[in-house]
Amino acid sequence: MLDSFLSSPYRTEFTPWPVSEHYAAERAGGVLEAMLLPGELTVHRSDGASMSYYLDWPEEFTEYTRAVPLRPRSKNGYPQDFTLSVAVRDGQAVFTATALSFWEQRDGRPYDREPIARGYVDVASYESCEEYAGNSAALIGWDIADLYPARMALIRALCEGIASSITKGTQILADSEVQVDHKDGDLLALHVNAVSTVGGMVRALVIEHDRVPSGVSTGTATGASERTNLQTRAYYANVLSPVPGEFGNLVWSHSEDAEYYPYRPTRHKPIFHAPSPPQKLPLAVQVLMEHLPVAPLAATRTAPKRRPYLPGQARISSPRH
Repeated sequence: MLDSFLSSPYRTEFTPWPVSEHYAAERAGGVLEAMLLPGELTVHRSDGASMSYYLDWPEEFTEYTRAVPLRPRSKNGYPQDFTLSVAVRDGQAVFTATALSFWEQRDGRPYDREPIARGYVDVASYESCEEYAGNSAALIGWDIADLYPARMALIRALCEGIASSITKGTQILADSEVQVDHKDGDLLALHVNAVSTVGGMVRALVIEHDRVPSGVSTGTATGASERTNLQTRAYYANVLSPVPGEFGNLVWSHSEDAEYYPYRPTRHKPIFHAPSPPQKLPLAVQVLMEHLPVAPLAATRTAPKRRPYLPGQARISSPRH
């Protein structure tokens, strides 16, 4: 294996998300898949810039569980020409990076989706996460290394950041318990343990704040300068559900005006989407709506007027509007 490269220009910070009591019990019991944690991974560059990603690691595992992709945290993502996925196979966490560039070829075959990098961490060697708390994860071994050193440095940093979750603890939520994450006063995420209703953790990962001037003056006593604070009037979030294939976006300023947009293939532009009618909301979304925090300037937001139906759809009236 190839396990030594140039020193990385990146510094990673992994923030684990809360998990259910069931997942915590599996982790304490040594279930290898449960040694990794779901959470947010922030990569800091040497020039001060940072990039954020998230790993929606599942709480239930079978022999058919697919590799889990690492996704960009922000709405528009980052200009990145590869994808990274994680799976646990035969006691090892396997990290696989695959190129997305159309022009990139391996052995003269432009359409192949062969890995450009693949690394391993021996999860089975960790008898308990407490034993390695505070220490860095074991060195990742590589059997495929990217041909481009700069991209390989980023891939390596991402893999090491995810692997560091093995050494971390996290908050444990009981059934129906809720955790709301903030950073610098901004809403980051909402986590609900819905094991009794949905079968696992449900999360709303905020990816955009709709900010408007609050009208509060912060000028000097002499009035020489004046500035208006920006505050949030609505949130835009990804809904992460344990139900397979259930993924979409949630927009709200308060629970009464919340709208859910199921995922559509990328060839369909979001502007043409219609929100899901209330009677067709997934159960995971209904659970989230019961706990949505109110935006600071929710009273100033008027939900956009929408056509009551799209071509080919029945007319549906919403009790919330």
